[in-house]
Amino acid sequence: RGRRPGRTSMMRRQRGGPAVRVRSGGCCLCASLALVALATLSPLWLFQMPSEPGKRGIAAGAVLGTSPWAVSTSSLPWRCFEGAIGCFVERGGGSFSDLNDTLCTEPFYSQLGHHGFCKGELNGSMQLPPPIVEARVFIGFSMLLFVVGGLLAICGPTVGGSCAVKAAAIVGFSGCGCVIASVVSAMRFEWYVELRSDNGSVLPFATSVDSCSGGPCLVLEPAQSMKLGIGFWAMCGAALVSLLTATCLCALSRHTFAPDETLPPAEEFDWSKEYCRSSESTVCSEYDCEKEASERSPMLPKEQSKWF
Repeated sequence: RGRRPGRTSMMRRQRGGPAVRVRSGGCCLCASLALVALATLSPLWLFQMPSEPGKRGIAAGAVLGTSPWAVSTSSLPWRCFEGAIGCFVERGGGSFSDLNDTLCTEPFYSQLGHHGFCKGELNGSMQLPPPIVEARVFIGFSMLLFVVGGLLAICGPTVGGSCAVKAAAIVGFSGCGCVIASVVSAMRFEWYVELRSDNGSVLPFATSVDSCSGGPCLVLEPAQSMKLGIGFWAMCGAALVSLLTATCLCALSRHTFAPDETLPPAEEFDWSKEYCRSSESTVCSEYDCEKEASERSPMLPKEQSKWF
């Protein structure tokens, strides 16, 4: 009782409008932003569970990993080596800033420092490896682009129309490209390539001993055949979602948007005609049908036969 005939079909048309789909695309770009943020916070772009728990003091079940933001991480604390007293590696991620010039001296240089961690040759000064710098820059750009693209897609149909939607699509493609570039920059890093190989490399961990070149002493833990972790797959998900979203926005940009397309013009919905098409109409002529429709509508003045 009191339900207006034709309202269901009208609501379907409203919910399925291009403007609503564009705004949904904006939400998808925000989801891509969330995935990139997850990858940034995750220290596990590559991870490994040691095949020999207890070796060098590592606790059984400890997960070791690395990412462009954390040079190394351990899920559990462990001793620097088996039987060590007063020297241990704390649980959690180690930042690249924990590394110091000790990495550029032997035996650390030949095992790890030569992978771009040192300026110049042996006995140089520690630096952030160029591939890691590139990956961080591209990640930062991708997050910024997803924010801008999401705002353009959400507000565009009302404020800028099809031009704003086209801009959102272009920004979405750009963000996707930055995500892919960041992953490529990280995965082509020679150190990461060795960590994933059967020969392997080493992970540097800062210890509790703070007396090496003005910073913490380091212990190098062997690692090999490391697997791709949650951070890597989150970036892949962000690239896929943003690519599909930008493609859809590009297709929707051909549509001409009204000032607010979620509220279609009243002329598109003639309530009396919707009523006459329904089974509730008991008269045959169009005039009598519209008259009966206006009489049976308690929510509109009798002289009105239109929505809004």
